[in-house]
Amino acid sequence: MDRTETEIFKTPKNPAGAFAAQYVASRLDLQTGQEFPMDIWQKMGKAGLFKIGIAQMYGGNGGGYIDLLKAGESFVRNGYNLGLALSWLYQQIIAHYIIRIFGTREQQSQYLIAAAAGKITLSFAVSEPGRGAHPKQLVTTARKHGNVYILNGEKTYLTNGPIAGIFIVIAITDDKTPQKRFTAFIVPRTTEGVTVTQPMAMNFLKPSPHGGIKLENCRVGKKSVLGKEGSAWRDMVVPMGEIEDVVMMGPVLGGTAAQLSLLIAAIREHPSEPDIMLQSELGALHALLQTMRVIA
Repeated sequence: MDRTETEIFKTPKNPAGAFAAQYVASRLDLQTGQEFPMDIWQKMGKAGLFKIGIAQMYGGNGGGYIDLLKAGESFVRNGYNLGLALSWLYQQIIAHYIIRIFGTREQQSQYLIAAAAGKITLSFAVSEPGRGAHPKQLVTTARKHGNVYILNGEKTYLTNGPIAGIFIVIAITDDKTPQKRFTAFIVPRTTEGVTVTQPMAMNFLKPSPHGGIKLENCRVGKKSVLGKEGSAWRDMVVPMGEIEDVVMMGPVLGGTAAQLSLLIAAIREHPSEPDIMLQSELGALHALLQTMRVIA
């Protein structure tokens, strides 16, 4: 089908959209394959797409959430794939919010520079098998022994889990209070005691990879603590959900605009007498898209 854009539904291309048009739109295997396209992921790094939400002092472009939202919209509008946009933007959100806000200067230098260059992939590890992400149900612990924390537990439904090099693990550090206290830990994939489980079979949002990790007597030092001990749930987990909802409106807008454009192209391929009802419905869809864009 012809994907020619009509001016009324066109989303301006930014570098993310231009990249997606060139490297993503033509890859029909992304919708059906089981393998994550590391070739595209690496090209995204070389094209500077991981720099958007990272400060200039760490090699980024210094953008914020609006920049990420707009980039996500353009990426999906021109690349026709929500899954890859999810993996890419989730990585950016972790870097922009979790590490930028709560990381020490040493942690920021170590991980943000690499993330901006596309050399590491990040994953936020909260949910657990059979328990979801409800704080009362989580059981993964981090017990302190001197200057070392020993982590035990299992995490699942991790966006980018199968390809991540760095996991930010949310674990209980105090369960003796009325409310459990959680702390975030930076845990490299290569840490002894970390086992990355098999990728989850998912028939939606392809090719975004989801998986899990097992932590068995995984030892990390005090320098692995991210943010204030005992405050990770309030400071990180709750805001992350809200930020993700907002930023991911970009890809939703892009997908909606793409569908409308394809619909217009299909109608043009089969011209008929003017249909006032059809024109009215298309106008309503366009108005809805613009309303969504304003809300986002």
